[in-house]
Amino acid sequence: MSDISNELDREVSLARIANLEVQGADRILRYAMKVISSYCRGAVSADRNEFTRELLKLCTSLQQTRPTCAALLNGIESIQRVVGALGDQRLSVDLARAVDTHAQKIAQYSLRARGTIAKHTTRLCQDAKTILTLCSSGTVISAIEELHKSIGLQGVVVLETRPRFQGWKTARLIASCGIPVTLSLDSLASKYIVSADAVFLGADAVFADGSILNKVGSYQLALLASLFEKSVYVLTTTYKAVLLAPQEFGIEQRPTSEIIPQRRLDKMRGVSVRNPAYDLVPAALIRSIICEKGGFPPCEIPRTAEW
Repeated sequence: MSDISNELDREVSLARIANLEVQGADRILRYAMKVISSYCRGAVSADRNEFTRELLKLCTSLQQTRPTCAALLNGIESIQRVVGALGDQRLSVDLARAVDTHAQKIAQYSLRARGTIAKHTTRLCQDAKTILTLCSSGTVISAIEELHKSIGLQGVVVLETRPRFQGWKTARLIASCGIPVTLSLDSLASKYIVSADAVFLGADAVFADGSILNKVGSYQLALLASLFEKSVYVLTTTYKAVLLAPQEFGIEQRPTSEIIPQRRLDKMRGVSVRNPAYDLVPAALIRSIICEKGGFPPCEIPRTAEW
């Protein structure tokens, strides 16, 4: 029996994603696939209809944890397509194994893509000795590590995003590679952009017009980079592509309690709080999107992952 197969553990797993204990779109995708695999392995003896119903319910619950994380949404939709394609002729054990296999395939693709993106970044960014980045992206961390092995980085500045201090883990992981790291606030980006050779950003969604959705603070950083004529590279995967226009996709609004406790807010008459999770960065501010298939102008990134 899997450790995430029972209802309690599933609720804990869902909460870990929703509460940002699991950070970074690719990590969220892989964690969600692990949850699905665990359910499949623990429910192989269930009635087929019951298994399918509970699996699709789990998929919906996972989607709702981060409703504008394109990697998660596209991964779940891929799982749902597998379930739909198998039809009613499969036994629960066969369906469970097929879904488990597909979930593992998605997670493995994500890991391979991260390594491939790191290699493409190293090839394309040989002149970038000092990197400025924001928040938490496993793909960016891997690329920085690979680039350092190739050219020896002079330093990396990691800008932390409030209110959940995203960036602490990024700084620690990069420093563990022997790279000099400065951790600072996103509001101090103008202090560091002058000495940076390039800005590396991750992405939570990539739109058809080449614009991206990334952690709040990304837009102002890209604007600064443009003002100081610094290149912005977005390091992301093809499975974050979405067909909707940016205005149709929406931006996740995080709980206001992350910024201020409700008991304090209740005492502040006339004050409202907004806590958006993401910024929209226009394609015009991006030099290149580097994905697992190479570096592309923002509007030309391939739209299909090989799942």
